[in-house]
Amino acid sequence: MGKGAIVALLLVAGALLALATDLPGERPWSGAPPQRTPLNTWSVVAADPASGAVGVAGASCFPEAVDAIAALVPGHGAAATQAEFDLTNRNRVFQLLQEGRQAEDIVGAVTQVGDDPGLLRRQYGVVTLAQGRARAATFTGEGTLDWAGARQADELGVAVQGNILEGQAVLDETLRAFRAAREANQPLPEQLLRALEAGSAAGGDRRCNTVQLQQTASAAFLMVARADEAPYAAAELGMSETGAATAPALYLSVTEPIGGENAVSLLREAYDAHTARVQPTPQPEPAWRQPEIGLLIAAVVTLAAMGLTVVWAMRRGRGEIGD
Repeated sequence: MGKGAIVALLLVAGALLALATDLPGERPWSGAPPQRTPLNTWSVVAADPASGAVGVAGASCFPEAVDAIAALVPGHGAAATQAEFDLTNRNRVFQLLQEGRQAEDIVGAVTQVGDDPGLLRRQYGVVTLAQGRARAATFTGEGTLDWAGARQADELGVAVQGNILEGQAVLDETLRAFRAAREANQPLPEQLLRALEAGSAAGGDRRCNTVQLQQTASAAFLMVARADEAPYAAAELGMSETGAATAPALYLSVTEPIGGENAVSLLREAYDAHTARVQPTPQPEPAWRQPEIGLLIAAVVTLAAMGLTVVWAMRRGRGEIGD
């Protein structure tokens, strides 16, 4: 067999291998989840300077939970570590957040040239709080797959980042929706979820979309921690710890088969159900505070007072009551 034929066979074999590993619904590993894997996604990281609450929402065309990209340190900041995900890098970002480092310093620390051989395939979004103000910083490596990029707004305390997206509109719409929700004084979880929904409506992760189906994401999560809660990051990729004692009070995560329902839409359903459970049931107004009952009581009191006045006048006229 000639050299040209051998090369051709190798190229065909490589192409078939690449196709096989990218088939929708295929599990990207067997056994325990790895510490690193191509985990392409889009996410929203935000912090509320007024309350100290922090949160992350993310979505991806990935067949397992992608919650591990998030790191939350209530009262100080939050981050998303994505694209070619490395748990060691995520843990380093988490540690820097807990040390009180600011967004620019954290991103600078994990993007030093020469320190990380996979740097060009990494993506970070970090938001931190200091002296009542928020700072945001992002990084998108040149080796992340199109469309890839990031948006940030210090005045809103938000960073939006993504890769393998349908286009830049995914991030533009995500940021626009977050801004509108913040200006409408919506709570932080609603701000994050509306932002994620807008990114999904703009196309989301292009790997989940076909001519017949616009799934946009097969995995999605929402985490928000109050200022008095403990720092949190999932222990490993593929893990979801919703309801765990160590997890934030608001932590929702959904996964769907690739080609199934839109995970972001399912996340909205889960959030609405959660909100309905935790909000107190409205109590009826006490009868005496209802307008009709109040008027009736006032009329009875007035008539009683008039009756007492008449009785007093009659008894005084008969001399039963002195001056």
